Amino acid sequence: MVIKFRWLWLVIVVAWVTFLARPWGSIPALGPLFDLHSGVFKHSEFKWGDRKIAGLKQPVQVAIDKNGIPHLFAQSEEDLFFAQGYILASQRLFQLDLSSRSTSGELSELAGARVLPMDRFYVKLGLRQSILKAVNEYMSNPQTAAMINSYVGGINAYIQTLEDLPIEYKLLGKRPKLFDAARVVHMSKALTFSLNGRSSDYVLSHLQQQISTEKILDLFPEMEPDAYADYVLPGKWGSKERSHEQAAQFNFKTHITKFPEIPQPMAGNGSNNWVVGPSKSMTGHSILANDTHLGLSLPNIWFENQLSCPAFNVYGVSLIDIPGIVNGFTAKTAWGPTNGTTDAMDYYEVEFTSADSIEYKDHDKIETAQVFKESIHFDGGSEDVDVVWTKWGPVLYREGVYGLVANWTGHMVGNELLALRRLYNSTDLKSCMDSFETWRVPIQNFVCADQDHIGLTHAGFIPKRVVGEGRFISPAGESANYLREEVPESARPKRVDPKEGYLRSANERIVDFSYANYMGWEYEEPFRGRRIKQLLEAKSKFYGEDMIAIQNDDYDGQAEIILPTLLKEIQKQDLSNEQRNWLVKLAEWDLHAKADRVEPTIYRSWYYQLKSEIFSDEYSLPERERFFPRDTRVALLLRRVSADPKSSDAEWIDDKKTPEKETLPIIVTQAFKKSWDTLVLTYGKDPNAWTWMKYIHTEIPHVAHIPGFGSKVLSMDGAGESVRGNKGSHGATYKFVIELGDSLKAWMQVPGGPSGDPFSTQYGKDVEEWAAGKMRRVEYYKDWDEAKKRAVQTFELAPGGS
Repeated sequence: MVIKFRWLWLVIVVAWVTFLARPWGSIPALGPLFDLHSGVFKHSEFKWGDRKIAGLKQPVQVAIDKNGIPHLFAQSEEDLFFAQGYILASQRLFQLDLSSRSTSGELSELAGARVLPMDRFYVKLGLRQSILKAVNEYMSNPQTAAMINSYVGGINAYIQTLEDLPIEYKLLGKRPKLFDAARVVHMSKALTFSLNGRSSDYVLSHLQQQISTEKILDLFPEMEPDAYADYVLPGKWGSKERSHEQAAQFNFKTHITKFPEIPQPMAGNGSNNWVVGPSKSMTGHSILANDTHLGLSLPNIWFENQLSCPAFNVYGVSLIDIPGIVNGFTAKTAWGPTNGTTDAMDYYEVEFTSADSIEYKDHDKIETAQVFKESIHFDGGSEDVDVVWTKWGPVLYREGVYGLVANWTGHMVGNELLALRRLYNSTDLKSCMDSFETWRVPIQNFVCADQDHIGLTHAGFIPKRVVGEGRFISPAGESANYLREEVPESARPKRVDPKEGYLRSANERIVDFSYANYMGWEYEEPFRGRRIKQLLEAKSKFYGEDMIAIQNDDYDGQAEIILPTLLKEIQKQDLSNEQRNWLVKLAEWDLHAKADRVEPTIYRSWYYQLKSEIFSDEYSLPERERFFPRDTRVALLLRRVSADPKSSDAEWIDDKKTPEKETLPIIVTQAFKKSWDTLVLTYGKDPNAWTWMKYIHTEIPHVAHIPGFGSKVLSMDGAGESVRGNKGSHGATYKFVIELGDSLKAWMQVPGGPSGDPFSTQYGKDVEEWAAGKMRRVEYYKDWDEAKKRAVQTFELAPGGS
């Protein structure tokens, strides 16, 4: 019997070890965690302290403030960026590695074959070739070459002396590889695609095969309806309006029939920024506010730090794979971006001479595509990918003799790092604005300020377009300029010291019809921008704390224009007493999306169901789920049909899948009842439990979505259409406010601390404070002497080591 139990125990042990040794679904292999020699039992957190590092030329002093933020003081730029690379690698090595692979086609090497589709897409998009050009441009400039070389040297110095691997590598059974200049640029391309890679040309072309072009232009208009329109830079840009889109100009219909599912950046990737000048400031000097809305992660995409050397002294946030500070301030100036959202991606149909040929037609000529043989490696094998470049761009998809070409300004070569470096020496508004001369991608709305002046510029490569260019797939060879020609600098949308005393942007349309150049149609909706404008005009003067209150504003501008019509049209007699009681509460709701309120949940669920009821019977687009008109257009539709049931918009209300003819009251009521039933199934029968916190489900996942390494579900106010953007796993990745002047004051909040180690006390730092809308005062040190007095810890990175 004892022997039998021993055999049984052995079987159990073998089975358990086998289970731990392999990944299961999204759960990685756990066996390495329990290895007594290299698993968690050997884990040790990186500790701040004196170190000797091979590669440094002179000592670098580091101060850690009460918020846990590192401040670096060096005697040269070379040592400063080397030390920054070392510090970031010590805190964020796995994230550095992961993010720099995301657009290089090397993610599968680290995460396995399950991410092959992502690698395959970015390789076919031609990013490996594009990156080489960008690297050559960066490295041809002595200043940016020195920044990159020093930064990469610091990262590699840490990797080469690394004794205990970060836990993610143990889970994946991998090791980090050394960095080079290309890996630095890959991170910037990842962000460029995230911000400027969205395009619906091919989706609208698929829609064009199902409904008329006239209806498409009506449902998806270039401009917002006048009642809801908002512009970053309002006002007349010319003496007359340019021409509008006309259906007759879009007479080409693509031959492609099986539309591919092309990865798209999340809608709402954007940000808020605004700046008030001295006339609207209680301090008599400019105040700037900025918060960037991206996918949330632990560790955060941003790293807060201060960099100081004899040439400059700058504080702010860094993108973890890029040297320097991206957004922040000096003692004299401050700057902050939002996504510009101007159309930067067009799709063309190219015709090849045969289904397997690389020769293609260009009017009466035959051209030969350039083919790059690339490989993607992963555990257990590799995959070869042919990257086919035409004169207009890479081919993403082929269907017989026809190919879908992506023409993207993200391939444009500029020197964004040089623009950032120039900001550090900006001393006034003009030099701050002029810093963006070499900025090409992604297109951004940068606000700049010195203590007495404010400005905003639409920075980046703005392609010169004819009206309608880039609306649908167009035939290759017939574009006006193929996104190669740029609008002249004199025509760049920008503004300095406006009479209103403020400037602001929130990814809405930059200009109206008075601007001569066509800028595309797919901007973010104007809810955040309109609300910011309203709040900035509600008071005559502001303190920095007032800006923090605006950043925390959770008013739902979408509900403001949609909900009244829904309440007017619903057939209350078809509802239960409980449902009617909640309609009363919805009518009394102040439209603020509070975490503990139920009204935003009922409204949002109702409205999403209604959009599906209205449009899901009209067309089918499997390559892009829920591709519905913008909310402002839906609001106009509802308002028109409510006022006149025979309006031209009434055709969309009827469900074409049923023999009955549905009216607006019927469809609104039907949507309410269906959404109510869904909420009951999801959250239970008691509506009091359907809180916004449960519905929006705000949480911050681990950067690689490793279970257990993310945050808990957070109690956080705000909706996607609020200034306080909250889409669950998407929101303000950092926020900051600065009062410029002799008595400089700044506040910042970054959810997640400096450390990327899930076992560190600094890993999830400030997450709950961020969710609660709290900000902390920034410690900005004028020099090392001040840092020594005020910091909670200081240490030195010195030359040496091996």
